[in-house]
Formats: sequence, structure tokens, C-alpha cells
Amino acid sequence: MKKWILLILAALLIIILSFLFWLGVFSPVTVKEVKTGPYVMVYQDYVGGYSTTGPVFTKVFAALAKEGISTTKGIGIYLDPPTVPAEKQRSQIGCILEGKDLKKLNQLSKLFKAKNIALRDSIVIEFPIRNTLSYMIGPMKAYPELSKVASAQKLKVNLVMEVYDMQAMKTLYIMQYNK
Repeated sequence: MKKWILLILAALLIIILSFLFWLGVFSPVTVKEVKTGPYVMVYQDYVGGYSTTGPVFTKVFAALAKEGISTTKGIGIYLDPPTVPAEKQRSQIGCILEGKDLKKLNQLSKLFKAKNIALRDSIVIEFPIRNTLSYMIGPMKAYPELSKVASAQKLKVNLVMEVYDMQAMKTLYIMQYNK
């Protein structure tokens, strides 16, 4: 009887570890120095915990779909460090407009704010989107490494953002900086 219980526990452990490997929990992340942007972003301002922005993204994507825009890139700009109390964290939540959808920018001004994000030097970590847990695991892996590089190189970070590329199924964790 004990042998079967041990086998079941071992099998469960293997399944759990395999799932965590698949999610990328144990995968190393690599910081790359690249230029990011330019982006045209339509967005809504949001005040609240960064972990509660999901419904805002859903709302923005749905509103754009009603306007005939089927963007595949979400973007979140996070204005406060995570040490700010969650209820006071400010962010800009939206989508990146590309191609023919840029022509609809004027009609979207009734629904959303818009801004241009310049082409800038950046440090970036790419993390796969496997399921909703990826949105929790990715920041825990990316931001400590990005912060370490920014500090070591004495970078003046001026914009922290995440680009959610739903077509490529990856998130880009980005810190744009000035030297």
C-alpha cells in the first residue's frame, strides 16, 4: 500500500515539475539591449494594483473590436515602482495600433487617449505566454534582472512597459532609458 502512495506522489511531483518547467519557472532569462518603439498606443489611465489590470485590457480590446480594429498587441506602461501601495499604483493600459488601423486614430479619440512612444535604447526580457500564470511568473523573473542591469550600468530609466504580443505568444518586459 505504501509503495502505491509513493508512486502516486512521485508521479504528481513529476507532473507538477514538468508543468512549472513548461511555464518557464526554471528557465533563465536573458537581458538584451535593443531599441524599442516607435509605438502608437491607445489607452486608458488606471489606478490600482498592477495585478488587477486584466479587466482593463479586456475592455480596451473589446472596444477596439467594436471599431473594427483587431490588434494583437497589448501594452501596459507602469508609472510607479511596485513599492507604491497597490491602490495608488498608476498605469496606462491599452493596445498598440499598427498598419491600416493607424488611420482610425482620430475616431478613437472619443474612446481613448493616445500617445506615441519614441524609438529608444532599451533593456528587454522576453518571456513566453503559456497561460494566465505567465502574467505572474514573467514579472517575477524579469524585473529583478532588468533592475540589476539598469543599476549596474547606471541607466536613467524613463519608461517601464510590458508589450503583450498575442500573435507571437510572448511578453516583452521593457525599460527604455537615456544614457
